[in-house]
Formats: sequence, C-alpha cells, structure tokens
Amino acid sequence: MFAVGDAGSGANMMYACALRVPPGDATAQALLATIETDTGSYERVGAVRVLLADAEAVHWRAAALLPGCGTAVGVDSGTAAIVDAAAYIRLTRRQWWNAWNPFPERRWEDMTMFDYGAGPIGVMTSSGWGDGTYAVYWGFDRDDRPVQLMIDYGVVREAVAPPLAQSQP
Repeated sequence: MFAVGDAGSGANMMYACALRVPPGDATAQALLATIETDTGSYERVGAVRVLLADAEAVHWRAAALLPGCGTAVGVDSGTAAIVDAAAYIRLTRRQWWNAWNPFPERRWEDMTMFDYGAGPIGVMTSSGWGDGTYAVYWGFDRDDRPVQLMIDYGVVREAVAPPLAQSQP
C-alpha cells in the first residue's frame, strides 16, 4: 500500500491509497517540464510517479485516498511524496527528520529518495508550482492491473504526444 502527500508534514498530510498493490519493488521517476518565458527557460517537476511494472499505462483513474476518500493531496511545504505506507507509519520523529532533512533547498526541479538511513521507502519531489492541491492517479495496463501511481503537479496543460489510441504506425 502506498501513501501520498506533503512530505514536510510528518504524518499530518499523508494519505493512504485505497487501492492495494502486491508487495514488490517500484521505480521512482520525476517528470521534468521545461517552462519557456520571455526571460529564458527553466525546469519544474511536472509529476512524480512510481512504476510498479514494465507494462504501459493505457488508462488512468483518480486515486481514492484515505481518510476521506478524496482524490488529491494538499501541499504546504512545497514538497510531496509517494511512500510505502506501512514503513512511513512506523517512522519515529527522528527517522522522519533524517529522511526529510537532506532536502532543504526544495528547488523546483529537485527529487530525492525518502530514506531515513535504512534504505529508501519512497520518493519526494518539489511540487511543481509549490503549495496547493494536486491530483493523484493510478495508471492501469490493458489487463486493468495498476502499473503506475502518479501525483500530477499541474505543470503540463496538454499532452505532449497523442494518446495511444490515436497513435499512427
């Protein structure tokens, strides 16, 4: 089971995903977006995701989050995380601080593993535009198995490629 939310809040703003997935390894990725302005370009994290399998996500559903069964996370620290829920709940205050403390600058393009010293239990990134509320989605493969969990920071406003169903060979 995963938890998502504000990495800087301890347990106060972390939410468990209602959809359980089998135990196993996951790969974390921060998806960077280049923002073009009149004064130049810069990068921001557009989304953070964990890949649960090598399969491609072909459809997406909003993730139900507990408690409250919302589908988005609030961020007050400018940083969000996807973590192993059971491991996160067991953290002492000192362990949480050891994982959080190496991420002090919180630049808009930053990502790091959430590691309190015994190995990573998740990933945390700067949250795109900073404080706010961000949607959480599950990506499912053709057999309706969850293969990705993503926090979308609302940086990219349109698809960068056509959806799979519209792709031409």
